[in-house]
This record gives sequence, C-alpha cells and structure tokens, in this order.
Amino acid sequence: MGIGCTPKELAVVSAMIHERIGPDWLILALPDGRFAALWAQGLEGEHGAGVARGDYCGCYAVGTLPEVRAAIVESEQDPKGDCMTTPSEQEANAAIEAALKALTKAAELAERVGYGSQVLGPLADAQRDTRYALDTVLGRT
Repeated sequence: MGIGCTPKELAVVSAMIHERIGPDWLILALPDGRFAALWAQGLEGEHGAGVARGDYCGCYAVGTLPEVRAAIVESEQDPKGDCMTTPSEQEANAAIEAALKALTKAAELAERVGYGSQVLGPLADAQRDTRYALDTVLGRT
C-alpha cells in the first residue's frame, strides 16, 4: 500500500488549497495557473502526494476555475438532476471490485515482465487488503 503524503508534501498541497466546496471537495490552485478538484479525503493520501509532486492524475478535474467548479457540480448530480451527497453501497462495492481486478491485472503483468519483490510484494499486499475489504462489505468475513 502507498504511504500517502509526507509532512512536507502535505504542507505543499495544503498551501495550494484555493477553496473548499462543501465537506467533500477542495479546489487547488496549481503552480501552472490551472485549478484542480481534489476529493478532500485524498488530501493526506496518494492523490495529495501526487499533487505535491506535480502529478495531477489523481485529481477529479483540472482546468480553469469555472471548468473545475462545473465538474464538481456535475459530479454531485444524478441523471434525474437530484443532488447526491454520498455514493450508494452498490457504487462503492463496484469500485472496490474494480480496484481488485485492476490490482490483479497489475500483479500478473508485473510478474510477466519480471519485476521483483519490491513491486510484487506491495501489489500482493494491496490485493489481500482489497480482497478483505470486499469480503467485509459483502458480509463474507
């Protein structure tokens, strides 16, 4: 599993916070003049660490301030136009299942190309932990 933000990375990404949208979203002012939407819970994790290093792929949206705000508003709407405050259990479970499939694929590919234990070990740990999480939410533990 990733280690998340170091204290230095957390300080860097915290300094980028431009505004908070509700309890869940942060809008970050990026060094290149763009803005990014970051799920607030990701601030201290790998997504926040990535932002501190200049890697914005963990952000929900990157662009102008109006574009990022619009992306956040759109993400909070269901197809009927009703505001959703939290995802459903079904959505969360599907995301955990997708993560487990992606980790399994990554481990298979890493083994095929000959990566060593420094790559395969953390992937195996992540698979085990994700499988446990899935079993827990599905009541199989």
